[in-house]
Parts: sequence; C-alpha cells; structure tokens
Amino acid sequence: MLLHARRVVDAVAGHRNLAAPAAAHFKLVSPPPRIYDDLLELDAPCGGVNTTMARTPFPIKGGKVAFAAYHPSAAMVFNIAFTQQPIAQADFAAKWYPDTTIGPVGNYNYDVDLSNLPQAKDGVNATLQLMYNGGDGMLYQCTDIVLSSSLSTGGTKNAAVAAMLPAGAAAAAAALSALALIL
Repeated sequence: MLLHARRVVDAVAGHRNLAAPAAAHFKLVSPPPRIYDDLLELDAPCGGVNTTMARTPFPIKGGKVAFAAYHPSAAMVFNIAFTQQPIAQADFAAKWYPDTTIGPVGNYNYDVDLSNLPQAKDGVNATLQLMYNGGDGMLYQCTDIVLSSSLSTGGTKNAAVAAMLPAGAAAAAAALSALALIL
C-alpha cells in the first residue's frame, strides 16, 4: 500500500500543471475581480483589496457571475454591498444568491437577479462578494459594479468560460483527492 501511495505522489508531483490548482483556490472571472492574488484571498472582505476599482456595468436582472473552483467541493457565500467604498465584512449585509455547496473542480456560472433587492436601482454602485471555503479557510474576492436596467448580459459578453482551468488541472486535482483518501 505504501508503495502504491508513493507512485501516486510521484505521478502527481511530476505533473507540470499542478502548480496552478495547488496554488489557486478559486478565481472570480466575470465580472472582473478587483485583483486576483492567491496569497491575499484570506483577507476579508475583498481578498486584500479594500479599495474600489473600476466598476463594470452590470444588469439588475439577467446578470452572470463566472468563477473557477479548484477544490473538489466548497461552501460558497454570495453577498453584496451597496456602499461606495465597502471596507468591512459588515458592509456586505445583503445576499445576491443563497449560500450553497459546489463541486467538483471546474467552472461555474451563476445567473444573478438583483431586482428583489430594494437598493438595486439603475446607476447604483455596488460590490459583489464571493466567499469560498474549500476546507482550508474562508477566501474572499470582490467585483465592483454599477447597476443598469438596460443591460441583460452582465456587462460583458455571456461567453463560455470553458478555458478557466489550466490544461490538466482537473486531472491533477482529482489525483490529489485520490491521494488524500489513500493517506
């Protein structure tokens, strides 16, 4: 059994694309995040960046949020702040999607309907927050948006997000999961 486990370790350690999923936990893709720095994701409320960035036009109804997840399963929390400059977790008091568990490793697209939130009006500035816990602590990413009643595609083209995982990353993550079960 130990010899088999060693072969799996060798095979996984030798995988060239292992660094990407091993370093990354999740990555907000669309709308664009404030920044993406894997080392800062642990810092609430917005992954170490508490300064509002350029705001992406985003529809009140019919928006899309896309992200890549690099853990076999994770708990997700989806919050929104309607303050001009949210700097504390308490600023993210409203939910834009119910808390959920996701899995497996892969790309995720969520439809966003903010029309049920009273603050969601045309021209209002907001910040979407994604919180992700894949078993190694809560991670945070934010995107700054300006709401629009005339958009229907999330401010960016509703394109497929098929290439978010680096080549071979899903296989490497699956091998790591299998290794955890063996050890």
